[in-house]
Amino acid sequence: RYPLVFSGNVIAKEVPFEPTEGLFSWWDASSQLSIDDVVQFSGLDQALLLRFAEMAMKILAVIGLPLVLIVGPMHWKLGGNRAGDDFLSKWGIANVVDGHPWLYGLHAAIVWLVVISVQKVIFDEMKAFLLRRTLWLKQMPAPRSLTVLVEGIPDENNSDSE
Repeated sequence: RYPLVFSGNVIAKEVPFEPTEGLFSWWDASSQLSIDDVVQFSGLDQALLLRFAEMAMKILAVIGLPLVLIVGPMHWKLGGNRAGDDFLSKWGIANVVDGHPWLYGLHAAIVWLVVISVQKVIFDEMKAFLLRRTLWLKQMPAPRSLTVLVEGIPDENNSDSE
């Protein structure tokens, strides 16, 4: 219905390949592209948006899978059944009885593992982001690459005459 909006680069032949038609053709087309291809054909902002989504999925996998596959079942089986008949609370810390000999200590360790894991993923992505942004700025022509946004100039100094 709106081919220029959704397929403008394909119609203009500005992409390295033409995706096939079909329900999941987007999957095949997106798997053929690298982040560098996205930067070249769609811009750095779009590529970094994809990297952000990948980072979110990585964080979800790093902390979500162990919590669901290890911690949840531990609450359910080893927590002391504090939740009673509340089946939703059996997988949470609400099922752990007060003063449990080791499960609360394990929770403290798990919290720190989550913090360290998320921090490492974010710092690694930030390092990659800075490298891409620096390269992008170096490739940009002057004067755009040398422009700086200045804010907070007092009104008496904010004119073109000075």
